[in-house]
Amino acid sequence: MDKWDFRLPTATAILTILYPDEFTVYDYRVCGQIGGFHNLRNQTFSDHLWTQYQAFKLAAIEAAPRGLTLREVDHYHWGKSWHADAIKDIGNASPIS
Repeated sequence: MDKWDFRLPTATAILTILYPDEFTVYDYRVCGQIGGFHNLRNQTFSDHLWTQYQAFKLAAIEAAPRGLTLREVDHYHWGKSWHADAIKDIGNASPIS
């Protein structure tokens, strides 16, 4: 992460492609669904960040239905977030005139 100046979202997106059974994508939508970890986005790599990422990953897994792969955990949280946003958008839509 340091050598390429990647932040956690980019690094985990790449690592998830290379190691789908070990990494989950750090994403603001997932943070919103699990209720935390928003502060990790711009941190540089450190032992503390790695520990926090591991806690994020565990929280994402625990907040999803049992038995999902890590990719399915990502999709579950993204889908819930997108659905919630769509419902909000519908509620805020102006009536057609």
